[in-house]
Order: sequence, then structure tokens, then C-alpha cells
Amino acid sequence: MTTNNALAFLLLGAGMLFAPAGLPEFFPANAGDGSCTSALWLGVMGVGQGLLGLTVGLMNGMLQLRAAIETWDPLGRTFDLPEVQWAMPASLYVVAGDLVPSETAA
Repeated sequence: MTTNNALAFLLLGAGMLFAPAGLPEFFPANAGDGSCTSALWLGVMGVGQGLLGLTVGLMNGMLQLRAAIETWDPLGRTFDLPEVQWAMPASLYVVAGDLVPSETAA
């Protein structure tokens, strides 16, 4: 399902959910408690269809966003770590044993 299809499902589900409230003359009370079974059915199916559209739309959007972030290179160059020579303080050469002060630790 494409993102456009998912958005159509979301809008159709919202329309189904809010149709009984917006057009009450088309949904007369036909149940014993004064409710309309058609309105209840449209509400349940509207919630289900809206959730399906929202879920698929978000999944498609997240996949597109992830692909865009993974391929994004703002400067177009790689960053290499500089070569750093680490030297021990003179007091540690005595502790290290056979090392002389001109050697460096990696």
C-alpha cells in the first residue's frame, strides 16, 4: 500500500467515524436503547480503517525518513581521526620498566 492509499484510508475512516454525528437524519434510532446499529457499525469500521491507514502511512513515512537520513551527507566528505601521538609523563617511564623516555605508548 502506498502512502497516498494509506492517507485515503485514514480520511475515509475519519469520514465513516464522524458521519453519524454530522448527518444524524440518515441514521435513525432502530435499536431498543435508542441507538442506531448502522452508526455503530460505521464507527467501528471507521476506527479500524483509520488505524490501518495511520499505521501504514507512518510506516511508509518512517521508511522514507530513514532512507533519507542514511544517505544524507551534509558536507560530502569523510572524517578521519587525526594521528595523535600519546606520550607518557616522565614519572610513568620508571613504573613501565624497560621503556625509555623517547618511546610513546600507543
